[in-house]
Amino acid sequence: WKLLSSRPDPRFCTMACGGHSPLIGGSAFVVGAATGIYGRRFINRGITAVQPYPMTTSAPSADPSRLPLIAPAVLAVAARLSRRQSCRRSIFKLGSRRAARRNVVCRPAACILDRDIAGDRQVTAAYVHIPFCRQRCSYCDFPIDVLQKGKPVDERMLRYVDRVVAEISAGGAGAFDSTDTFEPTALSSIYFGGGTPSLLPTQGFARILDSLRQRFGFADDVEITVEMDPATFDQQKAMDLARLGVNRASIGIQSLDEEVLRLCGRGHSAQEAARAIQMVHAAGITNVSADLLSGVPGQCEDRLRADIQALTQLGVTHLSVYDLQFEDGTAFARRFPDAGQNGRPSLDLAAELYAATHDELDACGFEHYEISSFARRPPQAPEPGSAARRDFRSRHNQVYWSRRPYAAFGNGAASFVGGVRATRPRGMDDYCRWVDGGGRAEGLAEHDASPRDDPRSPLLEALMLGLRTGDGVQVTAGGAADADACVEAAGEALRVWEETGHAVVQLRRADASRGLPAQLRARLVPPQGFVVSDAVLSDALAAVLRVPE
Repeated sequence: WKLLSSRPDPRFCTMACGGHSPLIGGSAFVVGAATGIYGRRFINRGITAVQPYPMTTSAPSADPSRLPLIAPAVLAVAARLSRRQSCRRSIFKLGSRRAARRNVVCRPAACILDRDIAGDRQVTAAYVHIPFCRQRCSYCDFPIDVLQKGKPVDERMLRYVDRVVAEISAGGAGAFDSTDTFEPTALSSIYFGGGTPSLLPTQGFARILDSLRQRFGFADDVEITVEMDPATFDQQKAMDLARLGVNRASIGIQSLDEEVLRLCGRGHSAQEAARAIQMVHAAGITNVSADLLSGVPGQCEDRLRADIQALTQLGVTHLSVYDLQFEDGTAFARRFPDAGQNGRPSLDLAAELYAATHDELDACGFEHYEISSFARRPPQAPEPGSAARRDFRSRHNQVYWSRRPYAAFGNGAASFVGGVRATRPRGMDDYCRWVDGGGRAEGLAEHDASPRDDPRSPLLEALMLGLRTGDGVQVTAGGAADADACVEAAGEALRVWEETGHAVVQLRRADASRGLPAQLRARLVPPQGFVVSDAVLSDALAAVLRVPE
C-alpha cells in the first residue's frame, strides 16, 4: 500500500492494527537483515500483516551484520507487551553482546520519569491469565484450555485457581526466588485476560482478588478489568463481578454480522453480543470495551462501519479493532493461506478498512490513542500529548506501552519487573506442575534480561512502544559519549516523516556549553502515521544502529 505521502519515490509497506496482548496490544517489528529490506509484523489479539517494502534513497542502509542484534530484542519485547498476554512470545532471543555503550533515559510522553524505567521494581499493575474456553476460534493460537463436556469443569478451574493463588503469594516477577527484585505497591490496575475469564466461577475471582489484595493492596481508584465473551455469563454473574470490585469489562464481540461470527467459529450470536453489553451496564459496570475484528474474509467496509456504529450506540466507552491475524497452524491459515485470494482481504483492502475504522470512530467521538485502540473522548478532551489522563483509555495497556513494570500470574503470562521479562509455562498442566515444583527459573518458558543488561534496549523499546501511541515518546540522552548521537540520529530520521505529515517531532540537540543532553519528543499522526509505522520505525531504529560505537 503506497504511503500517504507526497514523496516522489514512495515506498510500499503494510498496515496493521497492532497492540492487545500485554506488547502488547503488541507489535513485533522485523528487520530483514539478509535481504536489505524492512518489514513489520504486528502481533496482537488476532492481528498480523507482513510485507517488506523496497528501501529508497531516503531509507537508512544499516549494516546488515548488525541488524540481528536488534530484531530479536524488538520481537521479544513486542510479543510480550501486546494487549493479549497469551499471544506469541519471543521468536528469537537477544544475542549475548552486553557492551556498556548506551546511557539513555527513556520517558514515555504520558509518564515522565527520572530514570530508565527498566530498573523500576515498584509494581502497580497485575495481569492474571484465565485460560479456559468452550472452543477454539478459527483464528486462535493463544494458550487456552478447552473445557471438555462430561468432565468436572468447576473442579479443573478451581484446581488452576489454587496454583494462581499460590503464585500470587510467592511470585509475580518470574521464578519464585526472584521476589527480591519485587516491590509490591498498591495496585492501580488488574487485568483478567484469557482465554475466556467470564467462564471462571465467581468464587475463583473472589479468591484471586483476595490474594492480590493481601499481597499488594489496592489503590482507591483501582481499575479491575475482566475479559468477557457473550453467552458465557448471565445477569447474575455480571452483578456478582461488580460486587467484587470489577469496574471495567472487555467484551469479545468481534462482529455483529452472523456470517462473520460463524466463519470465525465464535460461540455467540449478534443478539447475544448486544445483550452482553446491556447486562454489564445493568450490573453497574459502565466502563465497557468491545473487541472488533477487521479484515475477516469476505468483510466489506460498509459492514465494518455498521458494526462500529451499532457498538457506539450501545454505549461502549472503548473499542479495540484488530486486523485479523492468519496464524500458522490455525483453521483460518489453512483455509485462507494467501492474501487477496479466496475472500481473504488484500493488503490494500486491509489498509482501506483501517482508515475507514479511524474515520468512523472519530466521527462517533472516539480518540485514536494507540494503533488499535480507540477511547470515547471526555467532554473536554486534552490536547494530544497532554499528560492528563483520558478516562476511558485502557489503564492497564498503557502500563505495557510505557514500559512500566507489571506482575503476571497464570500459564503463558509474561511479567516485566526490574528489567526482566519472564514468561510462565504455556500449557495449563505444565504451569500447575511448575508452581507445585516451587516456580523454578529453569521451568520458565522464557527469562529475558536484555532490557536490564543491554544498555541500548531502553531507547529501542521506548521508540517502538511509544510511537504506537497517540501521545508518542520522549527520550533524553544520558552521560555516555554516544548517547547524544543516538538520540539525535533517531530524531533526524523521524524528521523526514514530519515533512510528509506523518509525524510531529521536536528535537533538542545536545549543548555541552550549557550542560544540556539531546532530547527527542515525537508522535505519529493518526491514522496516516500509524499506517506507515513500520517504515517510520525502520528509519529510526536503523539510524540508531548506524551511530559509531
